[in-house]
Amino acid sequence: MPTPCERWGESGMSQPEVVVVGGINVDLKGQTSGRFELRTSNPGTLQATPGGVGRNIAENLARLDVAVTLLSAVGADPEGERIVRETAAAGVDLRHLLQLETERTGTYIALLDRDGELVAALADMAVLDRLSVEYLQSKLALFRAARYIVCDANIPEAAIAFLSAFSRMSGVPLAVEPVSVVKAQRVAAHCGGISLLTPNLDELAALTGTEPERRTVARSAQVLVDRGVATVITTLGEAGLCCTTQAGSLLLGSYPATVAEVTGAGDALTAGVIYGLVRGMELAEACRRGLAAAALTVAAPETVNPRLSRAQVEALAAAPPVRP
Repeated sequence: MPTPCERWGESGMSQPEVVVVGGINVDLKGQTSGRFELRTSNPGTLQATPGGVGRNIAENLARLDVAVTLLSAVGADPEGERIVRETAAAGVDLRHLLQLETERTGTYIALLDRDGELVAALADMAVLDRLSVEYLQSKLALFRAARYIVCDANIPEAAIAFLSAFSRMSGVPLAVEPVSVVKAQRVAAHCGGISLLTPNLDELAALTGTEPERRTVARSAQVLVDRGVATVITTLGEAGLCCTTQAGSLLLGSYPATVAEVTGAGDALTAGVIYGLVRGMELAEACRRGLAAAALTVAAPETVNPRLSRAQVEALAAAPPVRP
């Protein structure tokens, strides 16, 4: 029987500013020490850390001093206990998270080359299928009180549809992270209720049926704006981002960083943008916070930089980013 993890949060915690619905899992990351060779064993290093797109966004928000609640699901196993304990310690409210006796905690495996770039990945996230519409309906009071709702496409499409419809009816803005080319398909039919969508180029192609390049990204993103998405922020890796609305598009370059590895950079960017919007910043200024958070994240070996702070993000955002 699913039970909420009520012990993972203080009873006196205030209402969240942001409610995140999405993945929480163990990240297993392997990085080669030399050139990555396919179909053979590669020498390198392995590490296990807390992960999951929704969880990463929530932890980054907590480190930026935003009150955040995560709605997700884990198994009643040692892996689930560990990542829940560490996520709660970072300041994320997990009192409403489900712990399921009959499921195992999700696992994500990433293979990285020696420069920290992703070569391949595999995700076992079946436990998130238990994030039903009924479960979300039981959390309506949280959603209504929030200033922003964030979800990732790890959750079932029915849950995304519910959140999109709720956002349209309530006026509480919804941000969606597509996660991957495959999972982006769960988002395509629900654009009308999405205030902010944050695809990369490959996910943008999957969502629009176009073949966007950096020089044509604004045209492709406009397809989603025309379908009802208020703002599309297309992440461009080291080239920065393209922010597209009905008013047009803005290209912003990234901040310089020495890359340790790229896992979690997109999650940090999304969290930085949401932080800026919740704090009342204009969209362009919020995007600068997202780029700053991403730069501070790729410079750290962890999926979420444990040294990330609001002060660091604000200091870096005050500097001009690299021109796109």
